[in-house]
Amino acid sequence: MKRAISHDILVVLLFLGLMLTKSVAGEPIERYNVVWESPSKDASGQMPLGNGDIAAGVYAIENGDLYLLLAKNDAFNYNGDIYKTGRVRVSLNPNPFAKGKPFRQTLDLSTGSIRIEANGISLRIWADANRPVYHVQINSP
Repeated sequence: MKRAISHDILVVLLFLGLMLTKSVAGEPIERYNVVWESPSKDASGQMPLGNGDIAAGVYAIENGDLYLLLAKNDAFNYNGDIYKTGRVRVSLNPNPFAKGKPFRQTLDLSTGSIRIEANGISLRIWADANRPVYHVQINSP
């Protein structure tokens, strides 16, 4: 009996804790999106993307292309870092990442995707939640 009461109290406290957390942290998740206003200089400026099984580092180079460095979440190198097993390069013509052109790259936490708005072109990159597949959606006028 004593064990059942303590279990019930624990459940009630957990429920109250969740309610309190939700009311305090009831802000929209979009507030915590990561936003970059300029393209990356090189691969060190990549945004993470993945689905728990596959991972990618996504970056656009100024006056260059869009890159995805692909990895499998269980492929580690000898240093314990995730090994990049491939690279995808997406070239667009005319180049929307030209120097001085409008650029905005967002890690969208609510959709688990990366959105890029560059010189009138919009891109959305995401990993499929159920399959080891990346999607690159490009919309241009």
